Amino acid sequence: MIYIYAASVTIALLISLFVNANLLKKFENLEEYVGEINTAYEFVDEELSRLKSKVAETLNTMRTIDSKGLFEADDEVGTAFKQLVEIVNELNVTNNAE
Repeated sequence: MIYIYAASVTIALLISLFVNANLLKKFENLEEYVGEINTAYEFVDEELSRLKSKVAETLNTMRTIDSKGLFEADDEVGTAFKQLVEIVNELNVTNNAE
């Protein structure tokens, strides 16, 4: 009877060891995946900030060139100014939401 009990406990411990080892492996894989996602998120965040800066700089350069506001008031060229302003505003909203 003791041998059956010892065998049962041994089998249960071996199964527990296998299950725990499997869970540890899955957890380590998940940690690696989360690390990759964080790295990708940081890259995207940096690129978004860089893009925002470049668009804002372009808009400021265009306004400097058009110091009298003649082009910005023009229908065709003014559209480009308006689009740049909208892009900068959207990037600001996106950046502030995070």
